[in-house]
Amino acid sequence: MATTTEEFKTGTGTTIGFNVEYIKETDIKVRVDGGNELTFTTSNSPTTGQYNIAPNATTITFGDNQNGKSLHIYSAINTTQPIAAFTPGSSIKAADLNRIEDYVRHGLAESRNKIIEQDIRDEVITSAKIKNGTIVDADISASAGIAQSKIATGNLPSSITVNSDNIVDGSIVAGDLQTGTLDSRYYTETELDAGQLDNRYYTETELNAGQLDNRYYTETELNAGQLDTRYYTEAELNAGQLDNRYYTETEAEALFLRQDSTETIASGETWSGTDSKVATTAAIDARIIDLLDDVGGFVPLANETSFPTANPDINNGAGTVVSVKAVSTNLTPSSGTVTIANGAGTGNTVTLTGVTGVIPQGFGMILETTSTLHTYAFHRLQAKATEINTVASNITNINNCGNNLADIENFADLYQISTTAPTTRADGTALTNGDLWFDSSANQVMMVYDGSAGDGFSPITPNQATITAINSVSGHVTFTEDLGLVTESINTGSGNNSINTVGANIAAVNTVAADLNETTSEIDTVATNIANVNTVGNAIANVNAVGTNISNVNAAATNATNINAAVANASNINSAVSNASNITTVAGSIADVNRYANEYLIQSGTPSSPSSGDLWYNSTANQLNYYNGTAWVAIAPGIAGLINDANPALANHLDCNDKNLTEVATVSGDNLQIDFGTL
Repeated sequence: MATTTEEFKTGTGTTIGFNVEYIKETDIKVRVDGGNELTFTTSNSPTTGQYNIAPNATTITFGDNQNGKSLHIYSAINTTQPIAAFTPGSSIKAADLNRIEDYVRHGLAESRNKIIEQDIRDEVITSAKIKNGTIVDADISASAGIAQSKIATGNLPSSITVNSDNIVDGSIVAGDLQTGTLDSRYYTETELDAGQLDNRYYTETELNAGQLDNRYYTETELNAGQLDTRYYTEAELNAGQLDNRYYTETEAEALFLRQDSTETIASGETWSGTDSKVATTAAIDARIIDLLDDVGGFVPLANETSFPTANPDINNGAGTVVSVKAVSTNLTPSSGTVTIANGAGTGNTVTLTGVTGVIPQGFGMILETTSTLHTYAFHRLQAKATEINTVASNITNINNCGNNLADIENFADLYQISTTAPTTRADGTALTNGDLWFDSSANQVMMVYDGSAGDGFSPITPNQATITAINSVSGHVTFTEDLGLVTESINTGSGNNSINTVGANIAAVNTVAADLNETTSEIDTVATNIANVNTVGNAIANVNAVGTNISNVNAAATNATNINAAVANASNINSAVSNASNITTVAGSIADVNRYANEYLIQSGTPSSPSSGDLWYNSTANQLNYYNGTAWVAIAPGIAGLINDANPALANHLDCNDKNLTEVATVSGDNLQIDFGTL
C-alpha cells in the first residue's frame, strides 16, 4: 500500500481531519492559500498562525478560522539527526531497523509530493521545461506588453480587426479597395483632397510641417535618443544590463538540476546530508542500498529447517544477520560444525560453523551469512525469554545464594553421603577433624572424622537406642539406698526393688556404662566443631531461599553462558544485568547448592520423603537430627559434657527391680562387682 504524504483540502473552520501518514506529529506541515507554513505548537489551544495535532491523532486544530481556505497538508520528516547510531560490535535491533525503514519509506514518498509554487526557486522554470502547446490565453496577463519582435510574420487570421492606426500610410493600393460606389459615410479621394475634413484633423502636409506640439516625439527624435535613462534600449538589454536578480534562459539551464552542478548529488558521488544539496533519484536509490549494506540486512526464521533456498544477503555475499527464533531439537556440533539436513528445503543441507556447544531445543540463535550458499557462521545463542524473566523475577533469591555462597560451599565440603568412607573433602582438600559422613550402606550410621585408626571416622555415640536406654535407667533410680555404697553389698530387701528393673535391662545398662567410661567420642568432635554447625544454622534463610527456588537456580546453572549473553544485551532484564556476577557464582557451584538444599532442612515439622544421610534441624526442639534410612536420629551435642563429667550423677534414683546389677562401672581398671544375692 502506498504511503500518503500530502493532501490538498478546503478549510472547514478551526479543525479538519486528514489522512497523511506521519512518524511524529511535528512532521505534519500546513500551508494556507499557498502562503507560508503555519507554526506547530504542542499547546492544545493554538493561537493565530499556529496549529496542533494530538499524539497519534488524525485531526488538526487551528488557532484561527480556516473556513474556505486552500490547505496544503503534507509530511516533511526531520533529517538533521541520524535515525539510529550503530557502533562496531553493537547489537542490531529490530526496532532500529524498522525505524530506518519507516524513514526511508516516508522520505521516498515525500520526494514524490507535488511541487507547489513555494517549492520552486525563483527564475528556474525554462522554456525547455514547458510542454509545447500547453500555454493558453488565461496564462498570459492582461497587462502583458508583448513586443512587436515577438509576433511572428505572416497573414493575420480573418477574425482580426485592423484599424486605420494599424495601416501604414501609403500602403493601400487600388487593388486593396473594393470596387463599387461608396456611400455617404465615406469621402472620395477627390473630396478629401478638396478639404472636406474639418479642422479636427491635420493633413499630411500640415503634420510634416510640424503641426504636432512638443508633447510627442517624432520618429527622428526618438531615434536620436530622446528617451531618458529610465528605459533600456534593446541593445542595452541584450548586453546584460539586467542585474543578478534574474537568470537568462541559458543560466537557468546551467544551474537547475544539472549533474555537473555543485548543488546536486548524482549517482556515484559522495553523499551529503546538507540542505544545500539536491539528490537525483539514482543517487537516492544508491544511498538506500549503501545503508542496507552497512547494517547487513536482517532475515528472521522460525526454526532450523526454514532457511531460504537462495543466499539472503543483498549482495549474494556475507554480512546479513539471520535470526532463528527457536530450534525444534538439540543441535550437537561435531568439531564446531552443525549439519542440518533439508534445512533449506528438501535436499538442501545447511551448515553452521563456529558452534562451541550444544544448541538446546527451544533456544534461538543469531547467525551471519557467508559467501558460500547454505553455510552460516554462528554468532551467539539466544536464551528463552521466559527463562530470562524467571531469573530476573527471582534475582533476590539468586543474590542471596551468591552473597552466602561461602556458607553453602562450606557445608558441601564438610558433609558427605556415601556408602564408603571419603578420603578427601568434596572439593578435594584434606579431611579435617569434625567433618561429617553419613554411611548410607546397610550400617546407616552418622560418622565424624577424628583421625582415628582405619578410615579416620568414628560413629557418633550414643545413638538413639543408647540414649533411650539411658533415659530408662535414669527414670528408675528413685532412692539412694537402692544403690548403697560402692563397698557394700546391695540386696533387694528394702526400698522399691528398683534394681530388678536394672537387671531386666542389664544389656542397655552395660552399654551405658561402657560409653560413660570413654574419654573421647564422636560427640566430642561435634561439640568441638559446633561453630561450623552454627554457621550453617545462621545462614539457613539463604539455604532455604536456594531450596525454594532450586529449579530457577538449576536453570541458571544449565544456561549460565546464555544468561550472561542475555545480561550483556537485553534491556528488559536489567536486574539480571546488575547481578550477573552473583548469577555466575551460583551457576559455578550449583552442584553444592543443589546438595545443600536437598540434604539439609530447617523447620518445625518432620520432613517428608527423606533420604539416608539427610539432616534436619528441628526449630521447635532446637535439635539437629540425621535420617538413618528408617527414622530420624537426634544428634545431641550436649552429650560431650556427660562423657567428660568427672563426677557423673543420675538424674533420678536407680530401681533395679529385684534384679542383679553387674559391670556398672570400671574403677582403676577393675570392674565394680555388686552382688545382690539370690533373688
